[in-house]
Amino acid sequence: MLLKITPLLALSLILLGNRSCESEQPARSQPAPVTAENSSDTRPQPKHLEIEADLLLPFVEGDQLARRYALLRDAEAALSRDDAEAAIAATETLISNAGTTAELAAEQRSRALSMLGQHRQAAKTLGLIPPASWLWPKTRLQLARAQFAEQGVAEALRTLDDLDARIALEASLGQSLQDESQLLRSAILLTRNLGDDAAVALKLCRGLWLDAKQESEMAAQAEACMNDIHAIGVAKAKLSLAEKVRRAKVLGQAHANRQVIELLADQDKALSEQLAEATPEGCEGSYELGRAHHKQRDYKRSIPQLDRVIDSCKDPELVVRARYLKALGEGRAGRGQDSIESFKELARLHSSHSYADDALYLAGKQALKDDRPELARTLFTEMSRRFPEGDMVGPGLWGMALADLRQDRKLEALTWLEQLAAGSAKGKQREHVLKARYWRGRVLLTSAPEQGIQQLSELARDAPLHYYGALAWWQLKNADPEAAKPVASYLAGLAGQMRQKQGKPERFHVERRFVEEPRIEAAIQMARGGFAKGAAQLISTVLQEAEDPWELGTLMFASHLLELAGDPYRSHNLLRKAFGRAHPAASAEHRGLLSYAFPLAFHDEVHKACAEYDWAPLLFQGLVREESAFLPAVVSWAGAMGLSQLMWPTAKETARKMGIKNLQREQLSEPTLNLRIGSFYFNGLHRRWKGHLPLAIGSYNAGPGAVRRWVRDRGDLDLDLWVETIPFDQTRHYVKRVLSSFQTYHLLYGTGSATVPLRVGPVRLALEQQDPT
Repeated sequence: MLLKITPLLALSLILLGNRSCESEQPARSQPAPVTAENSSDTRPQPKHLEIEADLLLPFVEGDQLARRYALLRDAEAALSRDDAEAAIAATETLISNAGTTAELAAEQRSRALSMLGQHRQAAKTLGLIPPASWLWPKTRLQLARAQFAEQGVAEALRTLDDLDARIALEASLGQSLQDESQLLRSAILLTRNLGDDAAVALKLCRGLWLDAKQESEMAAQAEACMNDIHAIGVAKAKLSLAEKVRRAKVLGQAHANRQVIELLADQDKALSEQLAEATPEGCEGSYELGRAHHKQRDYKRSIPQLDRVIDSCKDPELVVRARYLKALGEGRAGRGQDSIESFKELARLHSSHSYADDALYLAGKQALKDDRPELARTLFTEMSRRFPEGDMVGPGLWGMALADLRQDRKLEALTWLEQLAAGSAKGKQREHVLKARYWRGRVLLTSAPEQGIQQLSELARDAPLHYYGALAWWQLKNADPEAAKPVASYLAGLAGQMRQKQGKPERFHVERRFVEEPRIEAAIQMARGGFAKGAAQLISTVLQEAEDPWELGTLMFASHLLELAGDPYRSHNLLRKAFGRAHPAASAEHRGLLSYAFPLAFHDEVHKACAEYDWAPLLFQGLVREESAFLPAVVSWAGAMGLSQLMWPTAKETARKMGIKNLQREQLSEPTLNLRIGSFYFNGLHRRWKGHLPLAIGSYNAGPGAVRRWVRDRGDLDLDLWVETIPFDQTRHYVKRVLSSFQTYHLLYGTGSATVPLRVGPVRLALEQQDPT
């Protein structure tokens, strides 16, 4: 009697033995796992499984699966060099089997056959992939193309109908697959050209172009499709106002603000007419135009445009967003009082909206900026009273404390700091709670020194992974070196434990619902077989589909799998998001978890790039984590490129200083070169600011000119308070994030002291000498 192989049994064999359901021989050293098919035991199965890490290592050389994945890799390499015959030869023996390798081989073989023009055979090969397979949706496009190439128009359209029906049922298949299906359908209809086929094809391509990101491949393909249709005599039609607004919304999301303005600039009369009727086109178009002007910092145009939306439109969500942008613009245009009144009006008229507490908070911030601390205190107090459960309570309490600190009203500031410090430092308010604990200790140093020393000592012990924990240690050392000694001893012991326990966890405690998912079975096998890209995509899809949150143990296992699959971005980002809900404590127990969230991705390249500088390479490791999240080819909305997020003018000028000639934009996606240029630029900033990290890091984000102005205007402040008063929210948060990452990397992987070098005391005084720490 043959044993029926279930997905769970297959996964169990993968994890518990050196063979699997696709092996040449059974795993004789392991008993068959108990499944519903071979047991009458009806007791509930445990919610979790224990998985040994060494059972996730690459397949042993000579193993049947190792040989099969070697053939798959050979086939993929052959396809990349357009050697179809070699790909067919590599997959010859694989398609007669069952399981993941057979399905992957069928997909590869089909591509190779199509390259040779053997489309009928390619379509037949794809028939080996069952509908239950995770590969089935993706390969429907290949099948439709093969059928279309063989003049099977009806068959190709039916295949696309099947695919569209599947996409409608499974949102996780994504918009891009839907778009590719529509693009192929338009090409098929255009070729058939019966009845209104051309008109339908044009509508499809026009819709794809309207919704495609600017300069994306889909935008180019959709535009080419429209040109092909016009070439056969279908008249071009001007974009309607509704279509222009639809396109403007897509461009706005991509921060293509100039293009939005160009698209809608000549539509003022049409928009005004539609606004008079409060139509969606008139309201949304006017808002997009106002937002584009706002993003371009043209507040003379943005504010009147947004006022028109506020006065004419009925959609409450759109009106709230318009009020919000208008108030921001007024503040940035130097109209502080108008901004405050607009924010107050938003909170009054839309008190149930999620922006209401934000509005009162931003009104308070504007009052602080205008040097009106009493008004700021009133606004922050109102916000806390009206929205006690809102997500702006933490920032609001801090705003009240900062207003008092800037007036040197330290005892009054303690009232707000005490309230804020009472929260949990593990959840969403972590940043604000740690900040309040630091400043509470800092204030008490002058009014009640013993309490201040105690508060700072506790914070340095409790938050050694964070900027405020490291800052507390340096403040403590400066205020009372004797009191700092036991804290230093504790931190040194913790660092020793964290650094001694190198390597990854040996075992994972994983939810059964994750492990039993068939796509995870396939992903594990693919990762072990060296098919990294496909494995990472499968794992991410399963994680995103879940309705209930995954436990930390499961996320750590998934992070491990993604790391095996060569995807440091997805691997660490899983835990970065999870830590936002519940941050683990610094301990040897959590060392493995933290190592996945703070990986040494591209470490060899980082270390080599920074080796000649007099600052730790782990500093740049933390900066790269915060800049690009380890995505080598990422381009930000502002145009910053690569791992160290270099702006093109900065990259060109820095490369010139380094003697690198003829630098091209695309070269900045190459990790080694990007890190060389980025670290060289950062080293110049580090030297310019005499080793003071907040100043150097702030310059990397906002530019040295901005930091020079802030030092000129507020250089009399102590460095910690100077950081809190950085006027750019992004830069202020960035400085703390990078320093927190550096501190975590240093505690996990560094040498010597347990804390990174920070400076306390007035900024100008600090700049008169090298950082003594």
